[in-house]
Amino acid sequence: MKRLLHNNLQAFLLGLILWGSLISVVQAERYQQNFTYFLGSEVQSQWRPIGNYNVNFQEVCDKLTTLWDGGFFRRWYGYCVSSPSKYWLGVAHRLMDDKWCESGEIFDPLAGQCTNPNQEDEYTIKISTVTAQAYANYLTALEPDKIWRKRGGEKFEQRLNNTVKLTVEVKDQDGNRVNTAIKLKVTVKEGSGGHIQAFHIDRNPLQAGKLKIGTLNSYTINIAKGDMVNGLAEFEFTAPAISGDHKIEATCTDIACEQIGKDSVWVGIQDLQPLPASSNYTFIGKKKQHEENHYATLRVIKKIQGIAQHYHTKFPDDEIFAVNDISLERGGLFDVAPPEIVKWTAPHGLHRTGEDVDIRANETLGEKGGDIPEKNFVYFELLAQKNGCYAERHLKTTDGEHYHLYCTKAQGK
Repeated sequence: MKRLLHNNLQAFLLGLILWGSLISVVQAERYQQNFTYFLGSEVQSQWRPIGNYNVNFQEVCDKLTTLWDGGFFRRWYGYCVSSPSKYWLGVAHRLMDDKWCESGEIFDPLAGQCTNPNQEDEYTIKISTVTAQAYANYLTALEPDKIWRKRGGEKFEQRLNNTVKLTVEVKDQDGNRVNTAIKLKVTVKEGSGGHIQAFHIDRNPLQAGKLKIGTLNSYTINIAKGDMVNGLAEFEFTAPAISGDHKIEATCTDIACEQIGKDSVWVGIQDLQPLPASSNYTFIGKKKQHEENHYATLRVIKKIQGIAQHYHTKFPDDEIFAVNDISLERGGLFDVAPPEIVKWTAPHGLHRTGEDVDIRANETLGEKGGDIPEKNFVYFELLAQKNGCYAERHLKTTDGEHYHLYCTKAQGK
């Protein structure tokens, strides 16, 4: 009896082994059928060259296990498959949804995406602000440097918002950031900021803003590949005293890349407006190098109009006074040397924010027209003070004598 049971048990175990082997063969055939059914011959042909990748096959399987939730992958009949059926429900389904490759592309199992082996890499370079807000089509807007004011008879420099932090970023065609060597250069748009380029020299690059990264501080800086962190590098731009459009040109020096996005900084005093024409005053001072020289803040415009109206009412038989320089269209440095020798010199220390106004007054000659005569000096000074400006005579007893009106809030008091 024992021998019979032993023989029957052996036969049962042998049959179980044979049955298992048969099931494995059938299951394997089903795997291959399902693979062809779900993916099709085109994708299958893309999948089959997996063995041609110059990588360890098990490494590919391990990578696939990470990329997709298909369980443990293993090599089977030239494929990397998982067990049990998660391979077909998971991997095959994901491939059909979003991994179809375009013509000429192959599926890279290590990257988990389609690639074109014949396509050249394409790179873009872009400049962005760190925290500053964009201004129209510019990266941002900054105020000019070297804004001077006067207090108690002494001139002092008033620091405004003239520095911004920027980043430069390089990406490949797949949106991945890339470390590379970079060159940054600032140039200024000709004629911008109210300065007619034909009558100015040495605009570029001598009067452009400056770039700074680390200890480098110049119109042109180079960023080494090793200074890039995850495809990014941070630098600063500082506006100069001269207003205008300052373009930052960014190029890659060891690969070919295209600059995209906004690339310029607007430098100037915002919200300046031209002083409107009036029957109470005339305009003088227009020159070829600056076609507009009567820009002011709205607050100062109202002050000038008030002073002119009261002055003409008080002295109706005298000439209306002549308004000379206020500020250029964006403010900033107002160079006044003759056009044949202009090198951005600035006898105008002020006239940069639309708050300083020159009014012709000549006690010695009085022959130019629009002069405030000496007999009206005291009244004019009191009138200016009443309207919130401080009147001070400059270049006394010379042909260029005039009143300078300080119309800032502080000076008005």
